[in-house]
Amino acid sequence: IASADGHLEVNAGTTLDMTAPTVDINASTAVTMTTPSFIVDSATEDQPVMQLKNTSNDVSGPELRFVMDKGAAGAANDSAGLITFYGDDANQDQVKFGSIQVQVATHTNGQEGGKMALGVANHDGGMGTGLLLEDGSADNEIDVTLGLGADSTVTFAGGMVMPSTTGKAKMT
Repeated sequence: IASADGHLEVNAGTTLDMTAPTVDINASTAVTMTTPSFIVDSATEDQPVMQLKNTSNDVSGPELRFVMDKGAAGAANDSAGLITFYGDDANQDQVKFGSIQVQVATHTNGQEGGKMALGVANHDGGMGTGLLLEDGSADNEIDVTLGLGADSTVTFAGGMVMPSTTGKAKMT
């Protein structure tokens, strides 16, 4: 349906199928899709590739932005975004092998702080956080937790610099 105000509407009962070597969409302000799932697949090796490309001659690069806007006040532990990585195990079961999650740590206005967790499947397929970056108790402080459990090993290639140990336990 084409309306007089320049609006083009396409309605399909079940599937809208577009087949072409290239589908080119040019929008001057935005392309908006409202859908519960967006899938890009390919049967070609090393594909699909999703690329965000900035062609402006400036110092700013493209941005991948996750937005949690629930229409209500934020709360501690709200998820701001999650990236998961799945692969086949030896039984061809799809298993989550890794994740990156960002959450609200402190939601108080003027004291906002975040938490970022890098997780991996650990031994039995369960997820565990191996690197946790979290808002500290003061401005310009980020607390870091490495490893999971008493049997974890943290290896440093090269040296480790500790600029200030004032009031902190020293590493031996």
